[in-house]
Amino acid sequence: MLQKGEAQAGSSSDVAMEREGQWATRGAYQRRWRANPENRAGERKKLSRARGMKRFRESLGDVLPAAQRVGRCAFCRHRTPKFRVQRLKPTETGFEAMELPYCGEC
Repeated sequence: MLQKGEAQAGSSSDVAMEREGQWATRGAYQRRWRANPENRAGERKKLSRARGMKRFRESLGDVLPAAQRVGRCAFCRHRTPKFRVQRLKPTETGFEAMELPYCGEC
């Protein structure tokens, strides 16, 4: 018989406390991992490479964004587009109008 204030094994409060412990453990591991200078250098290198590739793809100019290539909505990227909406894209000289596929639901 349970006394007043005791929780039954496997109750929702036990599960919640276990999850909090897992999150704390994962967060502590991630902090230790990021504190390692070798790991930080690797992360910096990976991000730098990704930024460089993005700049390279953008410099090509004729490459369409992924949403326009695959025929998906540019906003939710899930549904088939039904309309094309105009948005302003900032450029060095001002703004340029561009059309984006839009599903009309998102």
